[in-house]
Amino acid sequence: MTRRPGDMFRGLPTSMFRALPVDLFSPIARASDPATSHAGASAIEPKRGTQASEVLAVFRAYPLGLTAAEVGLYTRVPSAWKRVSDLKNAGLVRGTNEIRGGQQVWVAVGTP
Repeated sequence: MTRRPGDMFRGLPTSMFRALPVDLFSPIARASDPATSHAGASAIEPKRGTQASEVLAVFRAYPLGLTAAEVGLYTRVPSAWKRVSDLKNAGLVRGTNEIRGGQQVWVAVGTP
């Protein structure tokens, strides 16, 4: 079996990742969104901080940066790009000038 760099995070209990406070993030559903969007937002809200924490841990483990797609490969987080967006909006990751595979490369804030 071939190991990938992000395998170090696979199988770890979610409890190992301290949830980031969800008040760092903007609301998932807008007031004008349909009821189904609000139902989906309510379902993900309890998991959002822990997922963002796991994604941030991967960024910190790879200081040269990752695309949102690469983060998705290295975590158990479905739709990891949404948590990358949350982290960007919270000021915890920033884009670099690098494009890899047609996608923006992101690094954790504080990474040179």
